[in-house]
Amino acid sequence: MMSKTVLLLVNGGEFASCRFEEDYNPQEFYEQMVDIGITKKEYLHEEGTTIVVSIHEFPYISPLFIELVKKELMDCEHAKDVNIYEVKGIDVEQKIDVTEVRSTEVSGLIKEMGLGNKTATRM
Repeated sequence: MMSKTVLLLVNGGEFASCRFEEDYNPQEFYEQMVDIGITKKEYLHEEGTTIVVSIHEFPYISPLFIELVKKELMDCEHAKDVNIYEVKGIDVEQKIDVTEVRSTEVSGLIKEMGLGNKTATRM
């Protein structure tokens, strides 16, 4: 079986990522989503923040690349609202319909994270 990388994307209203971290463990939340057969969950936090959590599966992505994205493309303020969490994937093919990731889906994930308008800078 080919190795894969599974990410949880957490976004929504102001401080969505912070609120999610206060209330949940990303790995446990992911496993609960898989158990009930969903890839996206939206809920309202008790403080009124809408939080959207979605599962994104990719062929193997180096954890170093994920850290690079988090450190270089996401600033601290942005990460309070939107963040990604690497989770240990479980065999979800039998529980939910998972499609192959295409470059347009990667672009969509980057846009969902609010990184689509970032430009490269030269040092």
